[in-house]
Amino acid sequence: MLAPLAVVGVFLTIKQWRQLWFLYAMILSLAASAAVFYVFGRYRFPLVPFLALFAGAGMAAAVALYQKQNFRRLTLAALLLLSTGIVVNWPIMGASGPGPGGYNNLSNAFYKAGRIDEAIRTALKAIELQPDYGVARYNLGNLYAAQGRFDPAGANFQEAIRIFPNYAEAHSNFGQLLAERGDIETGVKYFRKAIELDPSLSRAHLNLGVALAKQGRIAEAVPPLYEAARLDPDYAEPRNYLGNLYAAQGRYDEAARFFYEALRIRPDYAQAHQGLAQLLLMQGKQEAARQHYQEALRLLKLRGATSKAR
Repeated sequence: MLAPLAVVGVFLTIKQWRQLWFLYAMILSLAASAAVFYVFGRYRFPLVPFLALFAGAGMAAAVALYQKQNFRRLTLAALLLLSTGIVVNWPIMGASGPGPGGYNNLSNAFYKAGRIDEAIRTALKAIELQPDYGVARYNLGNLYAAQGRFDPAGANFQEAIRIFPNYAEAHSNFGQLLAERGDIETGVKYFRKAIELDPSLSRAHLNLGVALAKQGRIAEAVPPLYEAARLDPDYAEPRNYLGNLYAAQGRYDEAARFFYEALRIRPDYAQAHQGLAQLLLMQGKQEAARQHYQEALRLLKLRGATSKAR
């Protein structure tokens, strides 16, 4: 409604263009930047104040024309209002209703609420509307993986990669799925590809480090774990894995440092409490070890109760 009214305002105030040219320029530049760089409707909102100015001016000018009985100019303004209203409200994307993006967003919301089955059904609706919707394929792969349904998870990750060959997150998560099923070597290849596509993807570095450690390639595992920790200062997992690796090597001081860092970031990290407790026990610090064991046990019980409630 605002845009057609603003067009009428521009038409009825065109004689004042010397005073209003800056507003014209702002509207045109904002509209052009939104059209070139963005696809979401919310990026048009900066236009609203400028359109509102012209919409208000147009309504005021229309009232003045009516009072002066200048029906010819008023009729032209009405025709301009009608034609512009048709153009800006034309259903370019077809019939109104939920689109694949909306279903995908809803699926993510269901997942965050722990409602996995509903999240899967909603993601499937997004794919039904747009079979080549790579993001929904990726999300569906994650959802199936969370349920331990590896075959459909893998199929959707592969489809996401086929649609978007440069989708680093899809490569990383598919590699993690393969590694969890025992094909660590192929998983490593996907992790390396993900890092090649996006060197800033800390999760891919973590996955690579963990996979290499499982293969016994400890010296190779440490650098990607360090990189994952460096890329994300609030990422507790790589620090926990580094703690475990150093503890296994007898490098207790370095191991303790990483366990404490992980717990500083995530005080409720049960695995880090458990790893630190084992380390302290090896150092003969039984009381401190007992406290961390008890905290790990409490957190694991709490997590189990939460899972049952869901």
